[in-house]
Parts: sequence; C-alpha cells; structure tokens
Amino acid sequence: MRTFVFLFLCFSLSPSFAAIYGVDNRTDISRSGTPWQLRAKAVAVALPTHYLRDFDKDHYYHDEHDERQYGESSNMCSDERFVEQTSFGHCTAFLIHPKIIVTAAHCLIPAGSIVNEPNSYCENFSFWFNYNDTQSPIAALGSKIPKRDVAHCKKVIYAINNQENDPNLNPMDFAILELDKPVPHIQPLQMAKRSMRRGQRVATIGHPHGLPAKHSGFSRLAKSYNTTLSSFMDTLGGNSGGPAFNEQGEVVGILIAGHEVDTYKDPNGKCERINRCSAGGHNCNENTEFDNSNLLMKTEVWRTYIDNYPAPERENLKLSNTIAVQSERNRRL
Repeated sequence: MRTFVFLFLCFSLSPSFAAIYGVDNRTDISRSGTPWQLRAKAVAVALPTHYLRDFDKDHYYHDEHDERQYGESSNMCSDERFVEQTSFGHCTAFLIHPKIIVTAAHCLIPAGSIVNEPNSYCENFSFWFNYNDTQSPIAALGSKIPKRDVAHCKKVIYAINNQENDPNLNPMDFAILELDKPVPHIQPLQMAKRSMRRGQRVATIGHPHGLPAKHSGFSRLAKSYNTTLSSFMDTLGGNSGGPAFNEQGEVVGILIAGHEVDTYKDPNGKCERINRCSAGGHNCNENTEFDNSNLLMKTEVWRTYIDNYPAPERENLKLSNTIAVQSERNRRL
C-alpha cells in the first residue's frame, strides 16, 4: 500500500486547517437539496494540472485516481466518515462569472500580492467542477473527468495574502483568477448585497481533505471584524477558498482560516482521527493557542478588486454599485 500525505499539506503554501464543532454536520451534496446541488456545480476543487492526463478528446483522468481512497491513502481510522470516498486536490474555489473564479490566496501564493499577471502558481493549477457524489459511481471519480468540467488558471486578476492570523489585524487573503476558457454550462454564484451580522447563519460548500464536495451545515456567526467574519462551520483542510453562503444561498465570504489542527493520532497510534471541538470551539481533541473558529474573508472587501478585470468583461459581471464601491480606507488594509 502506498501512503500519501494530504495534498493540502503538500501543495498549500500557507495551510489553514479547521475542525468539527459539536455534531458533524457535513453532508454529501446529493443529500443537500436541489438548491444546494445547483450551487455546488459552481464550486471546484483546485489541483495541480500535472495530475490531469488525456483519456480521450472529451475526458481527462487523474494520474492517481486508483490510489486515492481517502481512508487508505491518508491513514484515516476506519470508522471516520467518508473513508471509502476519493481524495483529490488541496483547496476549494468558486465561479462568480463564466470566466472568473475566486479562492483563498494562500492556496496559490506564499505571501504578498499579485495584480493582473500570470505567474507560475496560477499556471500550474486547474479547477475541477462537479466533483461530488452526484457523479456515479463515486469510487470511480477521477477515472474519467469531462473536460468541459475542468478549466485551467490563466491569469491572476488580483491576489493578496498578508498572512495575518489575528482577525483584529485585518487579514487579507483572497485570489480572483481568470480562467483559460469560460464555463458556460455552470451558473455562477450570486454575491450578497448586504453584510452579515453576528448571530446570522452561514454555511459553506467545499472539499474537506480533497473529498467530493460537502455542505458544512449552518453555523451562526460569532463575530464580525473589519475584513473578516468568524463562525464554527464543520470544515477541514481543503475547505480553504470555499464560498460562505447566507441562508438565501448568496456568497458572503471566502473561507480562509480555521483551527490549526484538523487531525490527530489515535491513542492506539495506528491511524488518524478528525479533530473535534465543542460547538463553541472549546475542548478540542487537540487545542492550539490561536482562535479555534473559522475566518471568512468578507465579500464586500474583495469583490471590488474585480475592477482590475478588462472593462468589457467587467460590465458583464453586473456588480452592485452598493458593494462594488469600496472606501480608500479598505483599499489600504
């Protein structure tokens, strides 16, 4: 048996993990209801392009598709959830325009910012849409991937990663990317026109540990900061870059951070277990000195940077003027 380290550890340049809070509310997309199944189509798993090989003129296959059973390849304990499923990729991203995708910047760049240019991180990444359990059989995922569901990163419109872990220090962590082709058969996600407040509920769709897409279940917002929101959604490494939704299914943020430890060694020392905390982020199996909540990059902070996209395409985005106008103060954060 070959043993693999999780891809999000191998390739994520500034890993940001998370945990399960209280009851594990993660749900396969096929069990999440039709509206969420439709939104999930616009969510993609990010993976290095070199794993994709031509199967035929209409399909790729993942070079390690028959070696990526989650439980076996990642040494998860056999009673952990989803161990029979596949595990690809290292981050999550989502479509906001037929040719624009958004993710967390730490998935692509180690630090700093990039404006309106291709770079080696971008050129080495692809985005696979419709990677979820509605594709049958689930054990065969990766063996025959429709090319129309895969787009490659062409250019960074705007990306910034200031590596701040303290939400009071105004972390900035997002990447807006141009794809090499439009994805016309997928409906882009809708962005919210209003900011979220403490106590309102949020959820995410993403790829924890590279698994087929999961709905996290809803969690109430714990706090609101200048650039971020905090919550306790059930997410793990690999969820980074995923969209955070309000109850209307509108995007209110990007998942950028979480609990530093998402797995720990079982007391028998033979397998890995998911780190679990109380519903409020306390009493974790493995604690850290940092805040144990999720951090979400507020939509109203990052969406204005789409202004760097060429004008004819930008007009097609039909951005709300209410949110598309950002103060100079926020631009300097």
